[in-house]
Amino acid sequence: MRPVTRTISIKRLFRQTLPTSAWRWPLWAALSGCAALAPDALELGSASSGERQTDGARPDDGGAEKPAEGGQSIAPDGGDVGAPDAAPGDGGPVAEPVVTIVVEAESYDVIDPNMTARSFYPTAKGIGGPSPDPDGSHAGTASGAKYLEVLPDTRVTGTDPFDDAVFEEAGTGPIVSYFISFPVPGTYYLWVRGFSTGTEDETVHVGLDRDWLTSVIAKLCSDGQGWQWASHERVDKFSCGNIGELRLEVPSAGLHTVSFAAREDGFELDKWLLTTDATFVPRDKGPEETPR
Repeated sequence: MRPVTRTISIKRLFRQTLPTSAWRWPLWAALSGCAALAPDALELGSASSGERQTDGARPDDGGAEKPAEGGQSIAPDGGDVGAPDAAPGDGGPVAEPVVTIVVEAESYDVIDPNMTARSFYPTAKGIGGPSPDPDGSHAGTASGAKYLEVLPDTRVTGTDPFDDAVFEEAGTGPIVSYFISFPVPGTYYLWVRGFSTGTEDETVHVGLDRDWLTSVIAKLCSDGQGWQWASHERVDKFSCGNIGELRLEVPSAGLHTVSFAAREDGFELDKWLLTTDATFVPRDKGPEETPR
């Protein structure tokens, strides 16, 4: 934090120490012509309020001096009032720090079957959920050698019965939730690492704070190509949408719940991340999991 100074104008100093204008103004006129003194202000040392203040400023104006000639507001330290914070020495705006939150799927907080015959099951070498699981385990190539899968998986092709295998309405199928502390609010771009073997296990609903009215549908767009990162929002039955469209609007800093609700059985979730960097694209198994 910068040292904080309290600035008091010489004019006010004279008004406080000299009782009448008959004494003030001749002496002020003589001093104001002295080049060694600033015409408007005299530094009197540090204040203890934690903010830089300027004498005569209103409590809500941040301690700003009155506008100089030309209309530009000047802060007490010479900077523009209302301009972005500048990095030391370069005079340019300071870029907002990028926030990236990386979570392994198996690091969940709550799994809720949601009164259905299916659930998200942790899967690892020698560990899995109920059968059938037609495409077997993919733990050997998963990040951390573990992942979650919606099982049992009975709808493999488009001709198989729907039964309880497809949940078109968000939040009606099994749900896995993660409690995430967000340092800042704003737009977070979502990337999901999943495994799809066909057109019937490629989508999942994603919601914030169990608000399924504002949820999105993540879609894996490369069926049968192993683990893949996707940031596509399913916009209609035949479209993958555009990369980067999958995002969540976080309204405030602090603790929020990120939830994945099954849309199709057989969906496999390995890792996911949220980032404020719209240009970021994860590769391979992605970044390491961040502390929570």
